[in-house]
Amino acid sequence: PLVSAMAARMHALLRAAETDGAPLAFVVVIPYWVDKECWQTLRDSPFRTAVIHLEQADHGFFEGGQHYRHGLWRGANHDSTVFCLQSAVSAARTPMDASRRAAIRKAFAQPSVSCEYSQLNPEPLARHASRNDGAVTPAPVLQCGSVLQCGSVAAATMRAPAAAARAGDGAERR
Repeated sequence: PLVSAMAARMHALLRAAETDGAPLAFVVVIPYWVDKECWQTLRDSPFRTAVIHLEQADHGFFEGGQHYRHGLWRGANHDSTVFCLQSAVSAARTPMDASRRAAIRKAFAQPSVSCEYSQLNPEPLARHASRNDGAVTPAPVLQCGSVLQCGSVAAATMRAPAAAARAGDGAERR
């Protein structure tokens, strides 16, 4: 239901963009669910300008969880599909040609360098911490680490110091 509702909303917005002559684009990444109605709706969309099938072994994701994971990149659990939906103005300005589709594939590919926290800047990091009065400090102030070339996307990476990354500092985990 969620993906179908999202598709209906995107189609309504794209129809409005067409009426207004405005550029509008959506890039949707979902599992390769060829037998599901929601996948077929996106595939058959009149606004679809690209469908890219990513096989499980050929792609992955940078995910959150940096406060408890040692790696940034995780291989995919299943095949995925990237759908590009564009208004006519958007498609004219940024056509989803072969080079753009290849760049998307490359961006999802396993990084050419290891993207692990152990390689990143060990500078201090302000952390969430519970106070005795029950209040919580503002969100952490992240210090930018090195910039790694991962696939075709340069990813600025952040790191908590090793000591703070362990639960022994009394900070509340989120």
